[in-house]
Amino acid sequence: MAAPNSLQRPLFTDNSGDGMKIPRPKPEDVRRRLLGILRLLRESDEFPWTPAQFRSWRIVFPQMTNWLPEDEADELKKDFVREVERWGDEARDEDEEEDWREALVRRFRQRTERSSE
Repeated sequence: MAAPNSLQRPLFTDNSGDGMKIPRPKPEDVRRRLLGILRLLRESDEFPWTPAQFRSWRIVFPQMTNWLPEDEADELKKDFVREVERWGDEARDEDEEEDWREALVRRFRQRTERSSE
């Protein structure tokens, strides 16, 4: 077995060692991107995404809010749900058993109930 190359950095690190630092997104960049998505939903004449893109955004949008303060993140998630609900059936995914909006609201309420206990 060859000796490890001292110039080679570890693949994973927890940012506390000498390894390569994992870049973290800047909250202002995340905020700008999320507000742009909300603007797109508000200003579009047609629903802006294909079903596959929509399935992706309804997962990614709430995850992106994790880089923001909790109260701001919660408000942006509510705004996202409100804007998508405004599109009605155009934003509904026919292949899913449970309406994603109801599931998102249920998870949000569970989380806020746990944090208030």
